[in-house]
Amino acid sequence: LPSTFGSLDRCRGELERFLDSEASGEKTIHLVGHSFGGLVIRAYLAANAAERIGRCVYIGTPNRGARLADIGLRFFPFARCVLRPLDALTSYGPPIPPPRRYPPPETGIVAGNLNRLISGMFLSRDSDGRVEVEETRLDGMADFIVLPFIHTRIHTRPETALLVDRFLRTGRFGE
Repeated sequence: LPSTFGSLDRCRGELERFLDSEASGEKTIHLVGHSFGGLVIRAYLAANAAERIGRCVYIGTPNRGARLADIGLRFFPFARCVLRPLDALTSYGPPIPPPRRYPPPETGIVAGNLNRLISGMFLSRDSDGRVEVEETRLDGMADFIVLPFIHTRIHTRPETALLVDRFLRTGRFGE
C-alpha cells in the first residue's frame, strides 16, 4: 500500500481494488494489518458490506489514535505534507465509522509493550515505543493480547504469527 505518501482514503481504495480483483466465488478472506494497515482495514470495513471478510487482526494499530502522532504534528506540522497518514493516526483526527456489516467481523487486537524505540521516550504509558497499549483497544473486539515486542518488530515475530494464525482459525488467541 502507498502508506507513506497515501492518505487513509487512498490506501482504503487500494485495498478495495485489490480485494475486488481477488473476488472469486464464496472464498472467505481474513485480514491482518500492522499499525496504519489496521486503520486501512477498518476504513475498508466502514465503507463496504464486506460479506466475504472473515476475521480481522490488528497488530499495533492505534485504534484510538496515537499520542505520538499528536506530539509529532504539534512540533512538526509540515510533516503531514510528506507523511499523509499522520492525520489518520492522531487522536483528534476524523473517526473511522464502525463496520457497515452487522454483525461485524470478529476482531483480535495484538499490542506490544516493549518500549525501546527512541520515539518511546515521549510516551509515559505502557507502549511499544510508538503506540500506547490502551490506544490499540477497540470496542467490540473479540480478543486482546499484549506481547513483549517493539512496534517495528512485533509483526515479524514467530510468536505473533502463531497467535494470529490461532485467532484466524478459532476467534481466540488462547486455547
